[in-house]
Amino acid sequence: MAPGKKAELDATLENLRDEVNKIGVVERSMEDLKESVMEIRNRMSVMERLEKRLDETEETRKREFASLFQATRKKSSQQKTTTGESDVAQEAT
Repeated sequence: MAPGKKAELDATLENLRDEVNKIGVVERSMEDLKESVMEIRNRMSVMERLEKRLDETEETRKREFASLFQATRKKSSQQKTTTGESDVAQEAT
């Protein structure tokens, strides 16, 4: 093999090695990005579940408040009716 050809082949091989190394770096970067994306998706999923839970908790609190409010109004209404009946009974005596 001629010395010029050998030098040319060596240079070509070196260029190919550099390209392979660059590809390896890109592949590692892609893997890192994929892991980051998965981590972000997991965190988003957790946040979505927490938001849903918060919304459910808020809805539950609203329903409980409405229920308690209605019960209080009903009780207050019954007490007024009972008080009114006793007032009428006292007036009759």
